[in-house]
Amino acid sequence: MRAYDGRKLLASLLMLAAATAAHAAVAFDDLDINVVLQADGSARFTEVWTVDHDGHSGTELFRRRRVSETQQISDFGVTENGREYDLVSSWDMYASDKEGLCGMIEKNDVVELCWGTGSAGRHTYTVSYTVTSLVRPYHNGHALLNYMFCDAGNMPPRNARVTISRADSAFTEADVIDLTVNAGNVRGEFNKGQFILTAPKPMAVDEYLAMCIEFPITAFGEMDDGAYDMGVTASELTSPMMTDSRAGTYKMSLWSRLCDFYVEWPVLTLLLAIAAVWLLFFVIKKIAIALA
Repeated sequence: MRAYDGRKLLASLLMLAAATAAHAAVAFDDLDINVVLQADGSARFTEVWTVDHDGHSGTELFRRRRVSETQQISDFGVTENGREYDLVSSWDMYASDKEGLCGMIEKNDVVELCWGTGSAGRHTYTVSYTVTSLVRPYHNGHALLNYMFCDAGNMPPRNARVTISRADSAFTEADVIDLTVNAGNVRGEFNKGQFILTAPKPMAVDEYLAMCIEFPITAFGEMDDGAYDMGVTASELTSPMMTDSRAGTYKMSLWSRLCDFYVEWPVLTLLLAIAAVWLLFFVIKKIAIALA
Protein backbone atom coordinates (compact mmCIF):
# COMPACT_ATOMS: atom_id res chain seq x y z
CA MET A 1 0.00 0.00 0.00
CA ARG A 2 2.82 2.37 0.87
CA ALA A 3 4.64 1.59 -2.40
CA TYR A 4 1.44 2.26 -4.38
CA ASP A 5 0.88 5.58 -2.59
CA GLY A 6 4.51 6.51 -3.27
CA ARG A 7 4.12 5.91 -7.01
CA LYS A 8 0.93 7.98 -7.09
CA LEU A 9 2.70 10.79 -5.24
CA LEU A 10 5.67 10.65 -7.62
CA ALA A 11 3.40 10.81 -10.68
CA SER A 12 1.46 13.73 -9.22
CA LEU A 13 4.64 15.66 -8.41
CA LEU A 14 6.01 15.19 -11.94
CA MET A 15 2.74 16.27 -13.55
CA LEU A 16 2.56 19.34 -11.31
CA ALA A 17 6.19 20.26 -12.04
CA ALA A 18 5.69 19.92 -15.78
CA ALA A 19 2.49 21.97 -15.81
CA THR A 20 3.92 24.69 -13.59
CA ALA A 21 7.10 25.00 -15.61
CA ALA A 22 5.24 25.10 -18.90
CA HIS A 23 3.09 28.01 -17.73
CA ALA A 24 5.74 29.94 -15.78
CA ALA A 25 8.50 29.99 -18.40
CA VAL A 26 10.18 33.22 -19.48
CA ALA A 27 11.93 32.86 -22.80
CA PHE A 28 13.74 35.11 -25.26
CA ASP A 29 12.98 33.02 -28.32
CA ASP A 30 14.24 35.10 -31.24
CA LEU A 31 16.34 38.21 -31.77
CA ASP A 32 16.75 39.58 -35.30
CA ILE A 33 18.87 42.74 -35.64
CA ASN A 34 18.96 44.57 -38.96
CA VAL A 35 21.63 47.29 -39.27
CA VAL A 36 21.54 49.59 -42.30
CA LEU A 37 24.68 51.70 -42.72
CA GLN A 38 24.20 55.18 -44.16
CA ALA A 39 26.56 57.11 -46.44
CA ASP A 40 27.77 59.30 -43.55
CA GLY A 41 28.70 56.31 -41.33
CA SER A 42 25.58 56.40 -39.15
CA ALA A 43 23.38 53.31 -38.84
CA ARG A 44 19.69 52.60 -38.51
CA PHE A 45 19.00 49.66 -36.18
CA THR A 46 15.79 47.64 -36.34
CA GLU A 47 15.55 44.84 -33.77
CA VAL A 48 12.73 42.31 -33.61
CA TRP A 49 12.39 40.65 -30.20
CA THR A 50 10.14 37.61 -29.70
CA VAL A 51 9.70 37.09 -25.96
CA ASP A 52 7.44 35.03 -23.69
CA HIS A 53 6.71 36.66 -20.31
CA ASP A 54 5.53 34.97 -17.15
CA GLY A 55 4.19 38.24 -15.77
CA HIS A 56 6.47 38.13 -12.71
CA SER A 57 9.99 38.69 -14.03
CA GLY A 58 10.25 42.42 -14.43
CA THR A 59 8.10 45.16 -15.90
CA GLU A 60 10.42 46.30 -18.69
CA LEU A 61 12.97 45.20 -21.25
CA PHE A 62 15.98 47.21 -22.31
CA ARG A 63 18.82 47.42 -24.78
CA ARG A 64 22.01 48.98 -23.45
CA ARG A 65 24.28 50.70 -25.96
CA ARG A 66 27.67 52.15 -25.11
CA VAL A 67 28.49 55.28 -27.12
CA SER A 68 31.77 57.07 -27.73
CA GLU A 69 32.31 60.83 -27.64
CA THR A 70 31.47 61.06 -31.33
CA GLN A 71 28.30 58.93 -31.18
CA GLN A 72 24.69 59.71 -30.33
CA ILE A 73 21.48 57.67 -30.28
CA SER A 74 18.28 59.18 -31.65
CA ASP A 75 14.90 58.37 -33.23
CA PHE A 76 14.14 55.64 -30.69
CA GLY A 77 10.80 53.89 -31.04
CA VAL A 78 9.01 50.65 -30.16
CA THR A 79 6.01 49.06 -31.90
CA GLU A 80 4.02 45.89 -31.30
CA ASN A 81 1.37 44.56 -33.66
CA GLY A 82 1.18 47.94 -35.37
CA ARG A 83 0.81 49.81 -32.09
CA GLU A 84 3.39 52.53 -31.56
CA TYR A 85 4.56 52.96 -27.97
CA ASP A 86 4.49 56.43 -26.45
CA LEU A 87 7.97 57.89 -26.01
CA VAL A 88 8.36 59.53 -22.59
CA SER A 89 10.94 62.26 -22.00
CA SER A 90 12.18 60.81 -18.70
CA TRP A 91 12.05 57.07 -18.16
CA ASP A 92 11.12 55.91 -14.64
CA MET A 93 12.33 52.34 -14.15
CA TYR A 94 10.42 52.16 -10.85
CA ALA A 95 7.03 53.10 -12.32
CA SER A 96 4.26 50.58 -11.67
CA ASP A 97 2.64 50.82 -15.11
CA LYS A 98 4.91 50.90 -18.19
CA GLU A 99 2.72 49.15 -20.72
CA GLY A 100 2.75 50.93 -24.07
CA LEU A 101 5.59 53.25 -23.00
CA CYS A 102 9.24 53.54 -24.00
CA GLY A 103 12.07 55.88 -23.10
CA MET A 104 15.82 56.34 -22.78
CA ILE A 105 18.16 56.56 -19.80
CA GLU A 106 21.44 58.34 -20.55
CA LYS A 107 24.31 58.05 -18.10
CA ASN A 108 27.87 58.96 -19.05
CA ASP A 109 28.82 56.83 -22.06
CA VAL A 110 25.86 54.43 -21.84
CA VAL A 111 22.35 54.79 -23.24
CA GLU A 112 19.61 52.39 -22.15
CA LEU A 113 16.63 51.99 -24.47
CA CYS A 114 13.72 50.81 -22.32
CA TRP A 115 10.11 49.76 -22.87
CA GLY A 116 7.31 48.18 -20.86
CA THR A 117 6.71 44.44 -21.17
CA GLY A 118 2.93 44.59 -20.94
CA SER A 119 0.85 41.56 -20.00
CA ALA A 120 2.05 38.00 -19.58
CA GLY A 121 2.30 35.91 -22.74
CA ARG A 122 4.06 36.00 -26.08
CA HIS A 123 5.10 39.38 -27.50
CA THR A 124 6.92 40.51 -30.61
CA TYR A 125 8.48 43.95 -30.23
CA THR A 126 10.08 45.97 -33.03
CA VAL A 127 12.71 48.31 -31.60
CA SER A 128 14.30 50.94 -33.84
CA TYR A 129 16.91 53.68 -33.31
CA THR A 130 19.78 55.47 -35.05
CA VAL A 131 23.44 55.43 -33.95
CA THR A 132 25.65 58.16 -35.40
CA SER A 133 29.29 57.50 -36.37
CA LEU A 134 28.98 53.74 -36.13
CA VAL A 135 31.49 53.63 -38.99
CA ARG A 136 34.37 56.03 -38.36
CA PRO A 137 37.23 57.19 -40.59
CA TYR A 138 40.85 56.81 -39.58
CA HIS A 139 44.27 57.04 -41.21
CA ASN A 140 45.29 55.86 -44.68
CA GLY A 141 41.86 56.32 -46.21
CA HIS A 142 40.24 53.54 -44.19
CA ALA A 143 37.00 53.44 -42.22
CA LEU A 144 36.22 51.16 -39.27
CA LEU A 145 33.10 49.46 -37.93
CA ASN A 146 33.86 47.81 -34.57
CA TYR A 147 30.77 46.88 -32.60
CA MET A 148 29.18 44.36 -30.28
CA PHE A 149 25.70 44.02 -31.70
CA CYS A 150 24.29 41.51 -29.23
CA ASP A 151 25.43 40.77 -25.69
CA ALA A 152 23.25 38.00 -24.23
CA GLY A 153 23.34 39.37 -20.68
CA ASN A 154 20.82 38.03 -18.19
CA MET A 155 18.26 37.03 -20.83
CA PRO A 156 20.08 35.09 -23.58
CA PRO A 157 18.20 34.66 -26.87
CA ARG A 158 17.73 31.13 -28.19
CA ASN A 159 18.08 32.29 -31.79
CA ALA A 160 20.07 35.39 -32.71
CA ARG A 161 20.93 36.93 -36.06
CA VAL A 162 22.52 40.22 -37.12
CA THR A 163 22.38 41.48 -40.71
CA ILE A 164 24.52 44.48 -41.73
CA SER A 165 23.87 46.16 -45.07
CA ARG A 166 24.39 49.49 -46.82
CA ALA A 167 21.49 51.83 -47.52
CA ASP A 168 22.37 53.00 -51.02
CA SER A 169 23.78 49.79 -52.56
CA ALA A 170 25.00 46.30 -51.73
CA PHE A 171 28.55 45.90 -50.49
CA THR A 172 31.05 44.20 -52.79
CA GLU A 173 34.23 42.33 -51.97
CA ALA A 174 36.16 45.45 -53.03
CA ASP A 175 34.47 47.31 -50.14
CA VAL A 176 36.00 44.99 -47.51
CA ILE A 177 39.62 45.32 -46.43
CA ASP A 178 39.42 43.09 -43.37
CA LEU A 179 36.70 41.22 -41.47
CA THR A 180 36.91 39.81 -37.93
CA VAL A 181 34.30 38.23 -35.66
CA ASN A 182 34.55 37.28 -32.02
CA ALA A 183 35.41 33.73 -30.99
CA GLY A 184 32.97 31.22 -29.55
CA ASN A 185 29.34 30.55 -30.40
CA VAL A 186 29.24 32.77 -33.48
CA ARG A 187 29.35 32.43 -37.25
CA GLY A 188 30.20 35.41 -39.46
CA GLU A 189 29.99 35.66 -43.22
CA PHE A 190 29.80 38.06 -46.13
CA ASN A 191 26.94 36.97 -48.39
CA LYS A 192 25.18 38.73 -51.26
CA GLY A 193 26.40 42.18 -50.27
CA GLN A 194 25.57 41.80 -46.58
CA PHE A 195 27.48 40.88 -43.44
CA ILE A 196 25.67 38.25 -41.37
CA LEU A 197 26.31 37.18 -37.78
CA THR A 198 24.50 34.23 -36.22
CA ALA A 199 24.72 32.13 -33.07
CA PRO A 200 24.57 28.43 -34.14
CA LYS A 201 23.41 27.38 -30.67
CA PRO A 202 21.25 29.10 -28.02
CA MET A 203 23.35 31.84 -26.45
CA ALA A 204 24.73 31.63 -22.90
CA VAL A 205 24.85 34.59 -20.53
CA ASP A 206 28.50 35.38 -21.30
CA GLU A 207 28.25 35.12 -25.09
CA TYR A 208 27.93 37.89 -27.67
CA LEU A 209 27.90 38.64 -31.39
CA ALA A 210 30.42 41.21 -32.57
CA MET A 211 32.14 42.17 -35.78
CA CYS A 212 35.06 44.39 -36.79
CA ILE A 213 35.19 45.48 -40.44
CA GLU A 214 37.72 47.71 -42.18
CA PHE A 215 36.45 49.49 -45.27
CA PRO A 216 38.04 51.85 -47.76
CA ILE A 217 36.62 55.25 -46.92
CA THR A 218 35.30 55.47 -50.48
CA ALA A 219 32.68 52.87 -49.49
CA PHE A 220 30.80 55.71 -47.76
CA GLY A 221 30.11 58.61 -50.09
CA GLU A 222 29.41 61.25 -47.41
CA MET A 223 32.28 60.42 -45.05
CA ASP A 224 34.98 63.08 -44.73
CA ASP A 225 38.32 61.61 -45.75
CA GLY A 226 40.13 64.23 -43.69
CA ALA A 227 38.21 63.63 -40.44
CA TYR A 228 40.63 61.13 -38.94
CA ASP A 229 40.20 62.10 -35.28
CA MET A 230 37.04 60.10 -34.60
CA GLY A 231 38.01 58.31 -31.40
CA VAL A 232 39.43 55.17 -33.01
CA THR A 233 42.26 53.99 -30.75
CA ALA A 234 45.15 51.62 -31.45
CA SER A 235 43.78 49.09 -28.95
CA GLU A 236 40.42 49.14 -30.69
CA LEU A 237 42.03 48.28 -34.00
CA THR A 238 43.82 45.25 -32.54
CA SER A 239 41.09 44.21 -30.09
CA PRO A 240 37.59 44.57 -31.52
CA MET A 241 34.35 43.82 -29.71
CA MET A 242 34.96 46.46 -27.04
CA THR A 243 31.51 48.05 -26.91
CA ASP A 244 28.78 46.80 -24.60
CA SER A 245 25.33 45.96 -25.93
CA ARG A 246 23.39 44.20 -23.23
CA ALA A 247 19.84 42.96 -23.66
CA GLY A 248 17.69 41.79 -20.80
CA THR A 249 15.27 42.57 -18.04
CA TYR A 250 15.89 44.43 -14.82
CA LYS A 251 14.69 41.43 -12.83
CA MET A 252 14.90 37.69 -13.57
CA SER A 253 14.04 35.29 -10.76
CA LEU A 254 15.81 31.98 -10.14
CA TRP A 255 12.50 30.19 -10.63
CA SER A 256 12.12 31.79 -14.06
CA ARG A 257 15.60 30.65 -15.03
CA LEU A 258 14.78 27.08 -13.94
CA CYS A 259 11.56 27.19 -15.93
CA ASP A 260 13.45 28.50 -18.95
CA PHE A 261 15.84 25.55 -18.63
CA TYR A 262 12.83 23.23 -18.62
CA VAL A 263 11.52 24.71 -21.87
CA GLU A 264 14.93 24.30 -23.51
CA TRP A 265 15.61 20.77 -22.16
CA PRO A 266 12.22 19.25 -21.17
CA VAL A 267 13.24 15.57 -21.32
CA LEU A 268 16.45 16.14 -19.39
CA THR A 269 14.58 18.18 -16.79
CA LEU A 270 11.96 15.47 -16.27
CA LEU A 271 14.64 12.78 -15.98
CA LEU A 272 16.46 14.87 -13.39
CA ALA A 273 13.19 15.42 -11.53
CA ILE A 274 12.46 11.68 -11.51
CA ALA A 275 15.96 10.93 -10.27
CA ALA A 276 15.68 13.57 -7.56
CA VAL A 277 12.30 12.29 -6.32
CA TRP A 278 13.44 8.66 -6.23
CA LEU A 279 16.61 9.68 -4.42
CA LEU A 280 14.48 11.53 -1.89
CA PHE A 281 12.32 8.41 -1.34
CA PHE A 282 15.45 6.29 -0.98
CA VAL A 283 16.92 8.61 1.66
CA ILE A 284 13.62 8.77 3.56
CA LYS A 285 13.34 4.96 3.47
CA LYS A 286 16.89 4.54 4.81
CA ILE A 287 16.19 7.02 7.59
CA ALA A 288 12.95 5.22 8.47
CA ILE A 289 14.75 1.86 8.61
CA ALA A 290 17.50 3.33 10.78
CA LEU A 291 14.97 4.79 13.21
CA ALA A 292 12.84 1.61 13.38
